[in-house]
Amino acid sequence: MAEEKERRQLASNLHDNVTQTLALCLIKSKMLMESLSSTVYAEPLNEISELIKQTLDNIRTMTFEISPPDLYELGLLSAIESLCERFHDKYRLTIYFHINREIDNINEEVSVLIFRAVQELLFNIVKHANANIARVSIERDRNFIRINVSDDGIGFSPSVMNNKGNYTGFGIFSIKERLKGIGGQMDIKSRRGFGTHISIKIPVIS
Repeated sequence: MAEEKERRQLASNLHDNVTQTLALCLIKSKMLMESLSSTVYAEPLNEISELIKQTLDNIRTMTFEISPPDLYELGLLSAIESLCERFHDKYRLTIYFHINREIDNINEEVSVLIFRAVQELLFNIVKHANANIARVSIERDRNFIRINVSDDGIGFSPSVMNNKGNYTGFGIFSIKERLKGIGGQMDIKSRRGFGTHISIKIPVIS
């Protein structure tokens, strides 16, 4: 959790310092545009304002990816819903999200791991799967939380898996290592041309 605290601190610093400073720059540039009687500088000032807007949007996206405020303020369900909306808006990926039971009252460490796992798997879909549709489901019973993420993309062949059956991508490896620390498991099923299905099982920690 030390890494997650550092992420939250970095995101907070970006929001409190960089974002607010850029927002002030945007206000000042608009005031300058309105005060100038000459139109000579209108176009370059407008370009500067647009660049500041783009930078603000990029930093807000980066802040969310580093440490999403929804996860700590509104809970895991809202955070993943927001994550799916962002992926749809930014990458035009249609995501069907389903949850069959309230999961916001689980241990914070598990909540963070679930969010990071779904986030990383969606990034993998965007980067590698060439998919149009993804599905994310989270189910909970008495002892386990089960996460399923699938896509209709190009899939991959067994040749990209090592002889222990582990996917060699760093993101997947990172998730597996974190799952090991709390007794979780990951199963990957894929075939070239038929998409990919990844299931994760995490023991409930009270």
